Amino acid sequence: MRYIDKFLILILFSLKSYSQAPIVSVGEAQIEKTRATFSTDQACNCISVANIIRADLQMYKHKLSLYDSDLSELEDFDYEFLLSKGNESDTYRLTVTRNKEQRKAEIFSALEQGERALAHNIAGKIYQIIFNQEAIFNSKIFYISDEGINKKGVKSKQLFVIDYDGENKNQITKHDGYVFSPAVSSDKKYAVYSVISNEDRRKNVNLYLINLETGDHRIISNFKGINSGAVFLPGNEEIILTLTHSGNAELYRMTLSDKRLFPLTRHFASDVDPSVSPDGKMVAFLSTRAGKPMIYTLNTEKTEYKVKRVSFVGDYNATPRFSPDGSEIVFSSWLDNKFDLFKLSSTGTNLVRLTKDHGSNESPSYAPDGEFIVFASQKILSESQDVKNLYIMTSEGDILKNISTKLGRAESPVWVK
Repeated sequence: MRYIDKFLILILFSLKSYSQAPIVSVGEAQIEKTRATFSTDQACNCISVANIIRADLQMYKHKLSLYDSDLSELEDFDYEFLLSKGNESDTYRLTVTRNKEQRKAEIFSALEQGERALAHNIAGKIYQIIFNQEAIFNSKIFYISDEGINKKGVKSKQLFVIDYDGENKNQITKHDGYVFSPAVSSDKKYAVYSVISNEDRRKNVNLYLINLETGDHRIISNFKGINSGAVFLPGNEEIILTLTHSGNAELYRMTLSDKRLFPLTRHFASDVDPSVSPDGKMVAFLSTRAGKPMIYTLNTEKTEYKVKRVSFVGDYNATPRFSPDGSEIVFSSWLDNKFDLFKLSSTGTNLVRLTKDHGSNESPSYAPDGEFIVFASQKILSESQDVKNLYIMTSEGDILKNISTKLGRAESPVWVK
């Protein structure tokens, strides 16, 4: 759970038990899968590229069955893909056969891109040909890890970014303190996050904005108390954040150009951890209006406008996040002495449990195409040792892979296009 949740929810409030609402279990989706083969020409000498392509495509195994072309017992395929060397050096040719009719070959150049980027691009083209949609293979996941090194060379919690499959780790921040609650603009040019500085005796929680291209960063909100939980509104010119300078945790809209504030909540209960719908018209957030943190929604047009409680499961909830189409909200809930992941419709119906018996699971974030969710999972190894890794599952709860075995204690993932 992010620091803002623990600070405002676990410390400020004494939580009581709550009756659990009916939960719908996820069943296996009954869909007819597309059948395709992928193979390489003997002269291609591209085994490592082919392996990355296969691993990419296997992510969509819930709707794509991928075979090697030498399976003679299977006669009919929807698509057949053959990767071979191109006529020019450092080029690859992808030949596509659909329903036994060969189509025009696609040419890919290996110049100015690494092997992994080349493989992701080829896999993305295969997926686009089959489903006429963009895949996740070039997407990024931002996260917080204790593997970070600050400016003084000391280990600390910092912001990182990796490819969707856990490769190409890059440290973004080097603050002398604890970084948490990251969010990224839709154009991937900026990120916001909060910091508790080791040098700040007040232990004020300040909000930073960083240019992801240049690394330049600055404080954009440092009111007394907590400045955190920020997320970008569509257009990336405004954010929604949690402030406590008025004496209570409330949600505000802030313009980045002049830092002008507009209150979204005004209530004696604490309101924290916002998530914005894709159209920017609705915010999901945590509130203790019911005596314990549960998920509410409101409209962004006015203060306290169309506030509605939508979650009723577990002792308390955390980290609500909208799906890319705005139809669902995924969140974590404290139930049976640990966190598990649930999702429901943005109207509060169709509650589904996504995880069970898989450690303590928090901080979910949808993939850009809405078909997957990344989350942080903690497993207790002993009284003094535990591990915390990032996992990817389908949006229906099928856990696919651990992507952070070499990333330290990873948490607070944010999946971006």
